[in-house]
Amino acid sequence: MGQGAGQQARDAKVQYLRYRSTFVLVATQGEHPFFEEERDNIRDARERPIRFYGYSIGYRDGHPFVRIATGQYRELVEAFLSSALTSAGDVLAARFKALPFEPYGPVKVQLRRLLQRVNEVRRSAGLSRIDPGVLRVKRRAIKPFALVE
Repeated sequence: MGQGAGQQARDAKVQYLRYRSTFVLVATQGEHPFFEEERDNIRDARERPIRFYGYSIGYRDGHPFVRIATGQYRELVEAFLSSALTSAGDVLAARFKALPFEPYGPVKVQLRRLLQRVNEVRRSAGLSRIDPGVLRVKRRAIKPFALVE
């Protein structure tokens, strides 16, 4: 006989996601053998964000929260601030445009803050500021099954 509606509501769903050599298992709340078998290896993104290719992906206030990982962001700050006075404005603008991060809300905040800091350093030295228009505000649409050239 099949499971009753009450049992199905308690069953968790588990999904395997892989990108290159990195994988993540995403699960809904409920019962599943995975939780028993892997209990000591499971980390909950609601409690501790997942670091993935320069991003920190967590869960806050009932929603996913994606930002540049702390270490990666510190490296960006150091690199941009160390060249804020020695690089031409157009070179810095091109570097900002070339950043590989998708502009999720928190990422946009981080990059705006970085640009403001660079512009403060440049302004104090009498150099031109970098236009905020160099920062992308819309995410790129990606077709997950399209061939990569």
